[in-house]
Amino acid sequence: MTLPLIIIGILGVVAVAAVLPSSASAQNASCNQTPNCFGTSDNPDGTEGTPCVCIVPVQAHNDPIALVAANAGFTFDDLTVAVAVALAESSGDSQAYNPETAADTPAGRGSFGLWQIYRKAHPEFDSWDLMQPQQNANAAFQVYSDAGFKFTPWSTFNSGAYISRMSEAEQRVNA
Repeated sequence: MTLPLIIIGILGVVAVAAVLPSSASAQNASCNQTPNCFGTSDNPDGTEGTPCVCIVPVQAHNDPIALVAANAGFTFDDLTVAVAVALAESSGDSQAYNPETAADTPAGRGSFGLWQIYRKAHPEFDSWDLMQPQQNANAAFQVYSDAGFKFTPWSTFNSGAYISRMSEAEQRVNA
């Protein structure tokens, strides 16, 4: 079952709120007994009550690539993989451009920015400034989500090239 996530900003602190239906709570325990949760899991008459809402703080990131990736929507382990993919794709250079001439790509339709968003394959981003880190991260998250929340659209993921950047990515995410 897919649970909706809500991103909440409170005084500069970002949190992820997961709305958990009562059936998701362990042994129908009260939602209020679960740390960082509020709501009720069941009504006294045994019928399903209001959903639990749980707030999980997300670490603030000092690294600019980790920050834009987190702001775009990457979370948990996928945040680290997203940073590693960006490092493998562009060496962390937000102004990176690959004209993709080997693929007979028309001029100006190559791969742009941190996550090397390929304009030939993604014309939906034609009006976006893909050299701007946050817009590039937002585009990357959209590509990732359109792929079923997988990194398979990136050649550096499919080839395994991102793996050599995982240690650096972990350091950046935890900075």
